[in-house]
Amino acid sequence: MKFIMKWNVEHHEAPVLMETMVLLDDRHDRLSQLQSHLDDLIAVLCYGEGWALLMGDNALCNELVAWRVPIGSKLYKFMPQQNYVNGCPVAVGPVLLVHDDGVDFSGFTQLELMQLLR
Repeated sequence: MKFIMKWNVEHHEAPVLMETMVLLDDRHDRLSQLQSHLDDLIAVLCYGEGWALLMGDNALCNELVAWRVPIGSKLYKFMPQQNYVNGCPVAVGPVLLVHDDGVDFSGFTQLELMQLLR
């Protein structure tokens, strides 16, 4: 089983940052699964050693709300400097943390993901 991590702001009584470990289904196309979690085409926010952050390609054009990544969030340590506004990391729409082997995006084992998020 392979997993990715998804961050998204949901609006209840107040905006809430949702951190969700998502299972990738081996029976379905990986690209379409990633695009469905972003509700958009894929744009790479940044690359790391064995991982990548993905965001929607049209996130800024779709009138999605920009949100500040909280310091306590697991996403905070992955945010690139180019996404900082006034000293705070900012994202727009959903953000995915995926495995990157230099050729394809995929998921992590649960253990790999947990170690990376530490």
